[in-house]
Amino acid sequence: MNAQDVVVEFLRSEILIGPQERPGPDDALISGGILDSFSIMALLDHLEHVLGVKIARNQLTKKDFETLRSIELFCGTKKAGG
Repeated sequence: MNAQDVVVEFLRSEILIGPQERPGPDDALISGGILDSFSIMALLDHLEHVLGVKIARNQLTKKDFETLRSIELFCGTKKAGG
């Protein structure tokens, strides 16, 4: 499962988007009101658990979690040891 699918699964179970809803890869998640500071922290824990990445909270920027594509790129750097 890739990071985009993991995020969509999280959104469906925790944010309660509908089963047919799926944000596009470049849709705004934070500025679009889908994710807030609390849901971002829960998403980080979920990504770490499901994808096995380690994300230091002091490394986060809004742009890294604004879209599905940016989350996938960010997680890819963490899997590669970044």
